Amino acid sequence: MPVDVWTNVNTKPGTGELGLNAWPVNRTARKMLRELGETADPARMYILQLVSWALKTGKTETEDDVSETINAMMDWRPERITNFFVLQHDDEYEPSGWREAETPLGLALLILDEIERKMVVHFPWYRSFNW
Repeated sequence: MPVDVWTNVNTKPGTGELGLNAWPVNRTARKMLRELGETADPARMYILQLVSWALKTGKTETEDDVSETINAMMDWRPERITNFFVLQHDDEYEPSGWREAETPLGLALLILDEIERKMVVHFPWYRSFNW
């Protein structure tokens, strides 16, 4: 059953946990972060924290503008994050293949690829210049 992101986007009272972290993909990312010995901040999306881990530890690289966007997303309002990841208001974020990701790096790379693709959708000027 999809999480009602419009009522659960904000922080859960008394827990400090971002409502979007109830999505199954975020629960998996939290588990992976903990297995890595990383602190999983409940006030930020776990999938973004996992991608950030992969970038900060040098497990993968991306263009500076993508990395800057990921860093900025950590502080976006829940509604803005929802609009970025989910195009229909009643859907939860289910990136293709995430359930098959067996390692933290595998899931981080999958999410990073999704972010890059969604940047093209949400930011039409992104990658439109040929320098």
